[in-house]
Amino acid sequence: MMLSAKEVNFYNDLFDRGLAEKINCPFDEIGVLDHIILTKVRDDDKVYFKCLTCVTSFEPGINTINIIKNTIDKYINQG
Repeated sequence: MMLSAKEVNFYNDLFDRGLAEKINCPFDEIGVLDHIILTKVRDDDKVYFKCLTCVTSFEPGINTINIIKNTIDKYINQG
């Protein structure tokens, strides 16, 4: 299951409006730091995230993908 940049941007917009949870860095130890996460896209159109706080990159796992897709579906089906 792949995630598109469009889906992540839509999800981030929901977060900005208080309608979704923040995408967390897997290296953030129980909220010690407020990690700054950027969405990036590889040449093969695969989405990944770059954490500017701990200078790491990570791909979304199945749980993160499901949360993003389910949140978007829930929001779209409300309207």
